[in-house]
Amino acid sequence: MRVRTFNSHTLHPDDIGNNGGTHPHSELLYITRGQAHLEWTGETYICAAPCLFLLTPNTPHRLQCHRTPIDFWFIELHVEEGDRFATSEQAIRWNRLQRNADYSSPGMTAIAHTIEALVRSLEAKYAGDGEYDEEIVLLDIQKIIRLVQNRLRTNKRTVFDAHYKSTRELAQTLMRHMESNYFEPIDLAALSLQVHFNPSYLARVFKSETGVTPMQYLSNLRLSAATSFLIHTEMGIQQIAEETGFNSIHYFSRLFKRTYGVSPQQWRAKRRSAAEESADQ
Repeated sequence: MRVRTFNSHTLHPDDIGNNGGTHPHSELLYITRGQAHLEWTGETYICAAPCLFLLTPNTPHRLQCHRTPIDFWFIELHVEEGDRFATSEQAIRWNRLQRNADYSSPGMTAIAHTIEALVRSLEAKYAGDGEYDEEIVLLDIQKIIRLVQNRLRTNKRTVFDAHYKSTRELAQTLMRHMESNYFEPIDLAALSLQVHFNPSYLARVFKSETGVTPMQYLSNLRLSAATSFLIHTEMGIQQIAEETGFNSIHYFSRLFKRTYGVSPQQWRAKRRSAAEESADQ
């Protein structure tokens, strides 16, 4: 890991220009005065100073202020494989917490003090103070990231206690979400963002409660919906695949045959033939 850029600015409501952009670097953005509006990953994050945002590489972002100026600084980091930085999931969860973050609270003071130490290290380094070098700066940055990740783990337990009384309730929440949105693009990462849990933990909990993985449960829902379309409509196989959330007719047909032993066309023909024979009796 190494520092690419460190800079500080004051942004005024009437400033013209795009105060943001996108770049292939990780970034720490710290608001020191005023109320900031950050547009990032399709969301607008609003927070009053002090607040720290974590931005992952290649994600467009834009910083704004609406009524009063804001002061902020940012650090762009070149992060290499094996370096510690927040994952996309962690960055989203952390940035959402900034709206109500209290950096004077017991769980946040260590982060606040380390941010202050980082600023002193950066200012001394760029002022030419020989006692401060990049390694000291990076140690402060790595400490902040580690403290943030620890805080997210603590907060995750709190969120679980507050919103899910049991793993069964968590599994049922996911089941209801998939039952209502089975036709939408859904993967494990999307489900984990829905309930703010690690994907691997989520998969283990879901399987322990239901006997199947979340993706198996979703596939079963989609196949059940497909059989209903086959019986009750004249929709073609391609359209049924699309209506039930399968992004490929070939995958849909292969999974259907593996589950029911015949192709969708054969299954429809057999069911209709059986229904006609029953009606004739």
